[in-house]
Amino acid sequence: MTDDAIDDEVLNNITRNIFKEMLEEFKKPGVVNGLMKGLFLRYHDIKAHKNGDGDNVTIPPRICECNLLVLNFIKYGLVGRAFGTRRPRCICVKTLANLGGRMCKFFSFWVSIIALVFCTPGLVNADTLKIGGTGGDLATMRQLGDAFEKSHPETKVVVFPSLGSGGGIKAVIAGAIDIGISARPLKPQESANGIQVRAYARTALVFATHPSHDQHEDDNLEVADLEKIFSGEQKNWDDNHGIRLVIRPEHDSDTVLVSTLSPRVAAAMQKSYSLRGVYIGSSDQEAVNLIEKIKGSLGYIGLSVILGERRNVTILRLSGFFASSDTLRSGQYPLQKTYYMVTTASPSAAAQKFESFLKSPEGVAILERTGHMVLK
Repeated sequence: MTDDAIDDEVLNNITRNIFKEMLEEFKKPGVVNGLMKGLFLRYHDIKAHKNGDGDNVTIPPRICECNLLVLNFIKYGLVGRAFGTRRPRCICVKTLANLGGRMCKFFSFWVSIIALVFCTPGLVNADTLKIGGTGGDLATMRQLGDAFEKSHPETKVVVFPSLGSGGGIKAVIAGAIDIGISARPLKPQESANGIQVRAYARTALVFATHPSHDQHEDDNLEVADLEKIFSGEQKNWDDNHGIRLVIRPEHDSDTVLVSTLSPRVAAAMQKSYSLRGVYIGSSDQEAVNLIEKIKGSLGYIGLSVILGERRNVTILRLSGFFASSDTLRSGQYPLQKTYYMVTTASPSAAAQKFESFLKSPEGVAILERTGHMVLK
């Protein structure tokens, strides 16, 4: 059986069984306690799961850190994404990365939707503005939400842990949140649901490393360097310390963007999934955590994440340019990602006011301070 076949088989078995059990739990008294108990029990099944052919497929325990999931459920009213690990010996890193990303989407969307629908009404009032989506801009949304509340005290802004771009879009369609934040445009099948999307800002996708990295004036990454690093040809920094790659799942929007640098970079990134010692960050927060904690790390992450969450990492130049509002505006910085705001065709009054606030002098100042170029 191929790695991709194992990936699909494991994912189908896990998601089918988990969702079935969750729905059954919601039919019983003590629904929340039942759901949490079910998540803990499923954690042990997932750690050593058998695929459809009876072959053992060992998945690292961090595939589903249920303690963290349940804490997020209790604290925020939903289950957040909690996945990311090094390459295990029993299953290729490409398979793990794809499985991890898809498992995260499953947990973050379906469990979040159930929690929002059943649990949120008791926690917030009718004037609550609910925001969720890609982890790349949620820290900035929280800062904007805090400022918005001061000028609109009648509205409470709740920003949920990362749902991913697709999860945020689905949550808007389901009516579970008011505003979805996406790092990609709508797909045709999403547009067919009568929702609308507006680009509100751009940020740089930067390469960053551990804060202990000794940065010099000539410390710069060229496209040719990335080709060698991602392919495994270049294994060390200039000081001979090892490079510890931190990458995202294969179909993540950030991975796709980096691949546009050149065909050779795209081919090298494909190869990187088979290298030993590579770390996978399934979400923006998981990736930046790894970059921040691992000496010798090299990963790609949105500037908005670093500045919005005040992360302690070293940002490297790319093709001779530092990431800034000026190099974004001039187009000199090579990698730029766009953030979109997704709402229903008839957004709530609070959502309309929040969108207007983003374009106000105070909103623009917050966006620029957190690494954005505001789009008009």
